[in-house]
Amino acid sequence: GLIPEKAFETRNKIMRKALVDPEIDNTDELVIRVNQLIDQGLIIN
Repeated sequence: GLIPEKAFETRNKIMRKALVDPEIDNTDELVIRVNQLIDQGLIIN
């Protein structure tokens, strides 16, 4: 899996992008999805 620090950093990066992206309006769903991807180790930068 990822080191927790890297996972949080990656998640924060995605969240920042989402917050400025007008096409993403369901933030709760996004958070859940991002958390799932991180838990599965699928998000690697």
